[in-house]
Amino acid sequence: MLDVFSITKSLFLGLMIHYLIGCGVNAGNPDSSAGTKGVISFFITDAPVDEFTSVTLAPESLRFSTSEAYVVDLSGDEIDLLNYRNGKTLSLMNDFEVAVGDISAFQLLLSESNQMLTGTNLEGEDESIIILDDNGDPADHLVFAGQQSVTESVSSSLIVDVDLQKSMRALTETEKENLNLDSDIRFAIQQSHNFYDRSKLGTLTVSNLAAGSKLCLSLSSLGDSFSSCLGASQFPGTADDDGELKLITVQPGTYQLFLNTSNQYSKIGSAIIISEGDDLVLDANTL
Repeated sequence: MLDVFSITKSLFLGLMIHYLIGCGVNAGNPDSSAGTKGVISFFITDAPVDEFTSVTLAPESLRFSTSEAYVVDLSGDEIDLLNYRNGKTLSLMNDFEVAVGDISAFQLLLSESNQMLTGTNLEGEDESIIILDDNGDPADHLVFAGQQSVTESVSSSLIVDVDLQKSMRALTETEKENLNLDSDIRFAIQQSHNFYDRSKLGTLTVSNLAAGSKLCLSLSSLGDSFSSCLGASQFPGTADDDGELKLITVQPGTYQLFLNTSNQYSKIGSAIIISEGDDLVLDANTL
C-alpha cells in the first residue's frame, strides 16, 4: 500500500530545495547581497603658493564609480584650498558606503555659474584661474586619478594633495591668444592630480622653526642644493605661526630636508627614513 504521507513529504521537501536553490539563499546568510560594500572617506589638502593668499573654488559634486556610479552633492559652499595647508585637510566624503570594485578616478565638478578658480593675489586683487586639461584645453572639473580597490566591509581613507605650488602656473601670451581668454585671466591650474591611500603614506612634522620658514623634503638622490622645490619626489611646506611644519602626503623613502635661505634650498637634515604609516616628528634645533 502506498504511503501517501511519505510521498507528500518528499514532494514538499523537493519543492523547498528547488525554491531555495533558485532564489540563491544560503544557510546563515538570508540576504545574499549583505556584506558586498566597503567604506570610503576622501580628503583634500594643499601646499603653500607664493602668489596668492587664497584660492577658492565652487564645487558642485564629486563623481566616481566602483561597480556602481556615485554622485556626491557638494554644492552650496566655496572651498579655499589655502585653508588646508600644513597638515590640514577637508573631508569631501566621510565614511561613504559604496559597492565593492575598483576606483580609478574622482571628478570634482565645479558649479555651472563659476567654472574657474578664484585667487586673491598679494595686492588683494582677485584673479581668475582657468583649468586646463592635458591637451591645454579648458575644463570644467578637476580629476583625481589613482587606483583603489574597495573591499568588502573594509574602510579606506584616500587623500589628494592639489599642491598649487606645482600645479598652478602663469599663462603665456600665446596660450591666452589661442584660447581667446579675457586679459584678466593670467593663471591656469592643471586638471589632473593624484590621490593616494593614506595608510600607504607617511607624515613628517618639524617643530621649532622660525615662523614662515620654507622647507623642502626631497629624496636623497636629487642633490644637496637647489633653487626650487617642484620635483615629483619633493614636498614643499611653510612653517606656521607657531614654527611648525607638517607634511602628510609623503611617499615612503629616504629623504633630505632643506631650508630656503636667499632663494636657495640648503640641506639641514639627511637620512630621514619615512615608511608607510609613519608619523615622524623632528626638532629643528637638533637637526
